[in-house]
Formats: sequence, structure tokens, C-alpha cells
Amino acid sequence: MEKSTIPTSNTAETPVPAVKSFLTVVYVLIVCSFIIIGTVGNVLVLLSVWFFSRLRNWANALIVNLSIADLVVALVTMPTLLVRLFVDNLMENSPELCRLVFQVNLTVVLVSVTTLGISSINRYILITKPRYVYRQYCGRNNIVILLILIWVISLAIVFIPPIGLDLINYVPANQFCHFKEDSIIAWWYGSLLLLLYIGVVIGVIIVSSILTFYKITSVRNRVQIVLERSQTSQDAPQRNTLTKQELLVTRMMLFVCLAFCFCMLPYCINHALSYKVYHYPLFFKACILLILTNSCINPLIYAGSNRFFRASFKKILTFNL
Repeated sequence: MEKSTIPTSNTAETPVPAVKSFLTVVYVLIVCSFIIIGTVGNVLVLLSVWFFSRLRNWANALIVNLSIADLVVALVTMPTLLVRLFVDNLMENSPELCRLVFQVNLTVVLVSVTTLGISSINRYILITKPRYVYRQYCGRNNIVILLILIWVISLAIVFIPPIGLDLINYVPANQFCHFKEDSIIAWWYGSLLLLLYIGVVIGVIIVSSILTFYKITSVRNRVQIVLERSQTSQDAPQRNTLTKQELLVTRMMLFVCLAFCFCMLPYCINHALSYKVYHYPLFFKACILLILTNSCINPLIYAGSNRFFRASFKKILTFNL
């Protein structure tokens, strides 16, 4: 079955030269700010875990992995968006480079979503299961194996299926290397990635987050009852196995997961619509920028919702190590 060629733009969407130049300047400024914020923020995360023992634990290894993926976006993906604006026909004349850039972009997206999925399961086990169960399944050796598998599986999914298939090319209207617009195989390959991989992992994140916070609510209620009884009986209250820091980290990771889902949703909608309706280059660029935003805001979420990350950022920026 052949997919009919769909117009990539229409006259109503083509801006006049002055407007187009203004939009280009805005686009360049946004990408440059993303590069700076994403690089500085994620480097701060890596340095914080490296220098401060309170943050140096195997659960935070997942945060480190997420920051590495975000750093790749800031140092590789974002600069290529600028280079192709100033170097004429760079991607058109270099199809291998075009495919490689897109595959790197897709790999870090899969690494990010997989890391978030495992992190949500990690939080679920920590909150809902006894400590010996958490140590058994989320210890050092298991975390290292999971981190290796995250990158190996993501690379395999991205690089192996397109072998022998011409699925990726440069789309001039979007100024981006992407799946071919007139290929049904490319469209279904992208759809399977979004639905069967990213969609399933996001489903795991949602379910595990709901169960985790249901457990947190029940634990808080139970602890409150114990405290009230202890105050009336003059007995020492029972120790809660969930520390405040663990609850704060759990809430922080929920915010990170919600941010990722929010940033990915417009792209998923655009991809679904691209099968039967006209393509809108401006909306596509907005979707890409929103995905790039996710790589910049994670360090801000860490600093805003976790006082230990906030304090470590402050010490590093003031050279007070």
C-alpha cells in the first residue's frame, strides 16, 4: 500500500520575508538559550552527584543517566538546528549525516523515557515494599545492568530496523531530518515507536505513580494516627520507614515525568495527524522546540523541588565546594 504524497505546506502558512526573518531570529535566540540552560543545568546535576555524598546513591544514578541524555541533546541536537540554518544544503547533500543526527535525537528520547519508566518503578518499590525487597531489586549491580540495557536497547531500536530501508530524509519545509513524509513504512515505523514503546512506558509511569502516591497517602494517614495515639499514651511514636527526603525525591520525579509527557504530547498529535491531513511546518517546529525544552527544565525541577539539589547548585555556582 502506497501512501499518497501530501503537500508539505500551503500558501496561507507561508510568511512574508520580513516575518520569516523575524521568526528565524526568534528561533535562533530560543535555541541558543536552550543550549546554555540545558548545558549549565545538566552539568550542575552531574557535579552535584559527584561532589556531594548526600546525593551520591544508586537511585540517583537514574537521574545522572537522564542528565547525560539531556546533555547530549544540548550539545549535539540543538547545535545542529542552528548549523543547518547557516550552512546551505548541509543536510540535503549529506544524507548519511542527516540520518545520523536524527537517530541520535531519537536515541536520547528513548533513553530518557526508559529512564523515567525505570525511575517510576524504582520509586514504587521504594515506597510500597520492605527495604530488603528494594535492596534486592534496586541495588548497585541491578542499577548498573539496567543503565547498560537502557542504552543498548535504545540504540538497537533506533539503528537496527532502518537497515536496508530508506526511512529518513531531510524535510525542507520543516528544516529538520525526519521520517519520510511520503513513505507509509516510515510513518508506521514512527507510529510503532510512539505507541508500542514510548506509549507503553508512559503508561507504566502513570500507573506506578498513581500506586506510589496512593501508598504515600495511606502511610501519612497511618503515621498521623500513630502519632496521635503516642501523644495520648506518652509512648514514643513508631518510626516511619519513609523519610521526608524519599518523599521529596518521589514527588520530584513525578514532576519530571509529567513534564516529559507534556512536552511529547504535541509531537505525538502532529505525527498522528500527518498521515491524512496537511503538514504544518510551524507547528512541527513548535513541537520540536517543546521536546527540546524538556531537556532544559529537568535541572530546574530538581532545584525547585529538592532542597539538597538546590543547595548543591548554589555551592557549585559560588565555588563553595
